[in-house]
Amino acid sequence: MITQETTSYSITDKYTESSGIKKVRSMGISDYSDEKTLYTITDEHREKSTITVEKWAADLLQDRLTDVHAWFQEIFKFVCEKKPHLGRVQKGNVVRNIAYREAKKHPAYVPLANLL
Repeated sequence: MITQETTSYSITDKYTESSGIKKVRSMGISDYSDEKTLYTITDEHREKSTITVEKWAADLLQDRLTDVHAWFQEIFKFVCEKKPHLGRVQKGNVVRNIAYREAKKHPAYVPLANLL
């Protein structure tokens, strides 16, 4: 069971078992409509903040990365170091875009266009 600060869910339903081999079922954007997952981080002013991502991306990141919360914190720190002139919302958008790019590397990701 994977537990988030605000949400808990299992990704085991994303797998199908066939001949003793686990296969990843294709997951696409349409599997999740408008569900979101929040990750708590500490911002550059040492205040708590959150990064919100689509649930499909959160599920893929949870399966791909060892510690997603630490990964988000590290990416946020990197963005703050490289782009200190950006505002709070802009930094969050950059972090979110990096997260979506990372999630799309997962073998279970199926682009929406392939589902049409």
